Formats: sequence, C-alpha cells, structure tokens
Amino acid sequence: MGCAAIGPAGGGPEDKNGPSLININPSIGSLNLPPNQKINISFSEPLDPNSVQAAIQINSDNKTDIITRKNSIIISPIEPWKNEKIIRINLDRNIRDYQGNSMESPIDIIFSTSSELYNGKISGQLVNYDNKNIYELGLFKYSRKDSLKLLFKTQLNNLGEF
Repeated sequence: MGCAAIGPAGGGPEDKNGPSLININPSIGSLNLPPNQKINISFSEPLDPNSVQAAIQINSDNKTDIITRKNSIIISPIEPWKNEKIIRINLDRNIRDYQGNSMESPIDIIFSTSSELYNGKISGQLVNYDNKNIYELGLFKYSRKDSLKLLFKTQLNNLGEF
C-alpha cells in the first residue's frame, strides 16, 4: 500500500496571461436579437467569479442576470430585450483568472433588437502610459451650454490602444 497527497499538479511555466476571448454567441453585431436571447461569452481559462460582476456594464434598461461558470459568462434578460434598441455590453479589463491576471483588452459587444445597427468607430493610441495600470477613456458630447455628456467609455489595452 502507498499513500498519495491530493493537490494541484505542480510544474510547468507560471501563468502570467489573463483570460482571452474565445467565442461570443450570438456573434457581435447580430441583428433582430430575439426578446429572450441569452448571451454566452467564452474564455480561454476559468474566470475568477469575484472579478466579473463589477467589470460588466450593459447600456440596456433591461434587468439582467449575469452568471459565471468556469470559462463562461452568461447574460440573460430577466425581462425581454426591448424592441428597436441597441444593446451594448462592455467587459472591462478587470476580469481576471484565478492567478489574478487581467485581460489584455476590454471587450465591446453590440447587438440590435431591430434590423439596424450603426457602425461608427473611434480608435487611437495613448502615448507615455504605464502598462501596469488600466486607463479609461471617455467619449463626450459637448453642448453649447458648457456641459459634457458621457456617451461611451472604454479602456486601453495593454499596448495603450483603444
């Protein structure tokens, strides 16, 4: 008779990479999203569920249920998605694996419950940034009344791009 110690397997290189996106179902840019459609987002490795809830922003008025299961995030509408609406989901870089590694890039997902979807894009690169930090950028609407309205925000990826 022998004995064995039960525990995680040792050896191998240290995991220094955060989770990366594998698949989104339905695909980004899908039109005519059904009213009760769940959104499944799959990653390359198990996610730390404690990092997920605060790292997701959804621009819809709908209440949603967000569930983390191993390598996946499932977003389910509690009430049907509203008709004639754009649904934008932003996953920021604070989503981590169990080793504390964050994603390299934020993920912006957009769907439409109608047959129309706008395709505007703003991109660029920040100079003199510290890649150990996560930076947020905002797109604002400026009115003549000297007020700003935040339209959208995103984060830099690990290369300083947005």
